[in-house]
Amino acid sequence: MAEKTGMNPDQVATLETSFPSSTPGVEQRRIIDGVVDRLSRQPGVIAAGAVNDLPLRGGGGISVAINVPGAQPLDHGEPRFARFLFASGGYFDALGIAKLRGRTFSPRDATGPQVAVISAAMAEQFWPGVDPLGRYFTFRPDTTPITV
Repeated sequence: MAEKTGMNPDQVATLETSFPSSTPGVEQRRIIDGVVDRLSRQPGVIAAGAVNDLPLRGGGGISVAINVPGAQPLDHGEPRFARFLFASGGYFDALGIAKLRGRTFSPRDATGPQVAVISAAMAEQFWPGVDPLGRYFTFRPDTTPITV
């Protein structure tokens, strides 16, 4: 029996790119947004998106310490960790990742308050039995709130 992944990789093509370390993040985002836009307009393309680490690849991505106000503390004051990905809104549609509640990213999120799309597993881990929409967390030690 195949493991349920929450996505449908059938007929998905990927393109991997990298930038010199001297390329500013803003310039990287502009280039990636342009590529995604051009790809999304190609005949036969249903959706196009971008992410900094492909799922199921085994690379692990970035794990970051987060602070969730009101969350039950861990033993010995250890920080809570979550896997962190940079993703565009089209990423979810491109991989057939169902949105259970809320919304995915939109262009306005690039300049507005910080927002996050979280997995059902993260919702249950950090807000068990509670609706996570509208709740927030911060990256430790930063205090900038990121709204779910």
